[in-house]
Amino acid sequence: MTDARLVTLDEGSAQLAHEALIREWPQLQRWLDEDRSALRLHRHLTTAAEAWVSAGRDAGELYRGQRLAAATEWRASGPALSTTEEEFIDASVADQDRGLRNQMRTNRRLRVLLGAVAVVLVIALVAGAIAALRLHRHLTTAAEAWVSAGRDAGELYRGQRLAAATEWRASGPALSTTEEEFIDASVAEQDRVLRNQMRTNRRLRVLLGAVAVVLVIALVASAVAF
Repeated sequence: MTDARLVTLDEGSAQLAHEALIREWPQLQRWLDEDRSALRLHRHLTTAAEAWVSAGRDAGELYRGQRLAAATEWRASGPALSTTEEEFIDASVADQDRGLRNQMRTNRRLRVLLGAVAVVLVIALVAGAIAALRLHRHLTTAAEAWVSAGRDAGELYRGQRLAAATEWRASGPALSTTEEEFIDASVAEQDRVLRNQMRTNRRLRVLLGAVAVVLVIALVASAVAF
């Protein structure tokens, strides 16, 4: 190629004499591109390795991800690297492996935790389903007993049992007409009892107020008499 004056030699280096050679020889273009890419990679590696040493070999300066993959792949091609550059790549690989192992441990712990949460949720769902089934059975029995007793108010739900039945009904279960009427009658009866209790309390307060007035008048009269 030197005889054909396609390449010129100068102090141990070779240069292309004509750019047309690159255009007409695609393989040469690919070789040059690869060489430029390798040169850029090596320069960046040298700078990164020096920065790592300057920072006291801080792990924060190491390569990771795609940059590390590119450096290890390029090193496999056998380029001449300094001891520092070799140590830098080795340290980067070790640090990445350590990070991956830590991530794997974290993932395993997370899977165990999620499994435990899933078990707890399943237990809670099963327990809730069993409780709902028992409540429905008791409601069915109570509603039938209420009808059998001529819809006697004494058979109706009250207090916590009524609160549980009304809360469960709000979740939308399928209830028979009798069960719906039983809960409605229980709510109405409890409201009626509460209203009566409120009226009784008001009357009691009025009565106590009147008694207090009478006592005050009696005390005043006694004091005047003496």
